[in-house]
Amino acid sequence: MLQDNYLGRQIDSAARMLSFLLLKRDMNTYYSPADLVVHAEALLPGAAAFLSRLDALSVGDAEDALFDALEAGDDLSAVQAAIVFYMKLNGMKDNALQESGFTREEILDGLNEIKAIFGVETL
Repeated sequence: MLQDNYLGRQIDSAARMLSFLLLKRDMNTYYSPADLVVHAEALLPGAAAFLSRLDALSVGDAEDALFDALEAGDDLSAVQAAIVFYMKLNGMKDNALQESGFTREEILDGLNEIKAIFGVETL
């Protein structure tokens, strides 16, 4: 439980940092971590259209699709969608996350992989 709380805070910090560095969007605007999940799509408007295409996929397949788009470098909506995607996963209850075949460690790994793709992994 304590480790999940620590990982949850690390995920939240990584998502906020990526949003600021890559998208020039400050997601620290008076939102608690729980509220941030609710408001993330409004803060990152390009994410909504991309995420709607991922709804029918499993979590693993959706993550694969996000990374295909990120590596293709099409546009920033994939970056926005990836940040919101991981924030939504982080907002899930532990048992729901486990049922979807995902862990908090994998969420953090995904965000760290985005950092590496865009050359900000040392931060």
